[in-house]
Amino acid sequence: MAKSKGHPWGAVAYRAYGVATGKKSLVSGEALPPWEALPPEMKVAWSASAVSVVEAYVAEDRAARRRIMAGEQEVWNGEY
Repeated sequence: MAKSKGHPWGAVAYRAYGVATGKKSLVSGEALPPWEALPPEMKVAWSASAVSVVEAYVAEDRAARRRIMAGEQEVWNGEY
């Protein structure tokens, strides 16, 4: 596999995982290495995951906008 820096969103997701877990792996309990020290394969995996989440969010946002424009869904007013 070619060396890859991964997508920037992969680094964001990895760092968020570290914040949520106290910078420890939930699998092994070991300290998480910094993003820069990850093997390229791990960067690609984190990046693929993060990009998939963003793509799903964008697709849902577009679908919601179409429903709003068609009058099938009301605009969220920020209240629960």
